[in-house]
Amino acid sequence: MPRIDRAVVARVAGAATVATALFTAQFEGYSNKVYSDPVGINTVCVGHARTDPHGKPLRLGQTYSDEVCSYLLGKDISEADKAVQRLVKVPLSEGERIAYTDFAFNAGAANLAASTLLKKVNAGDRVGACHELPRWTCATVEKGKGDASGTCATRDRSKKQLPGLVKRRDAAMRACLG
Repeated sequence: MPRIDRAVVARVAGAATVATALFTAQFEGYSNKVYSDPVGINTVCVGHARTDPHGKPLRLGQTYSDEVCSYLLGKDISEADKAVQRLVKVPLSEGERIAYTDFAFNAGAANLAASTLLKKVNAGDRVGACHELPRWTCATVEKGKGDASGTCATRDRSKKQLPGLVKRRDAAMRACLG
């Protein structure tokens, strides 16, 4: 059974980010074998997308050890945490940091940078910023991919609400507000 090595994650990303890595892992799932995620992106381990540890494209069927998966999780969480530190201009509680780092990990630092969430948190509207998280439950689903249930409020019919994102953002909002 695959497992996350907390010591490897801590060495790569720092001890302070292990809680975020564990939060993220509960929503990403875990697969040592490369698979196509609900929006058609090749993914492995704990939500690591597109490239292998050496920067080459992931190929369906490739397999990685638990140690490599823990390394990739630490690396990805570290990058997301650095983006949060760079973009957020106010001190954060542990719950806010976990929620926003998970958001940057999952939705990307560019989406965080362009978000109303970031504007609100930097303006001091901490509660309002946390309440922005559930607005991010849609993904662009490649034609013929995914099993998305709802269509998001957009003219682009390829945008679908993913049930997993609804649960994830609700949990992130609760962590953020806590």
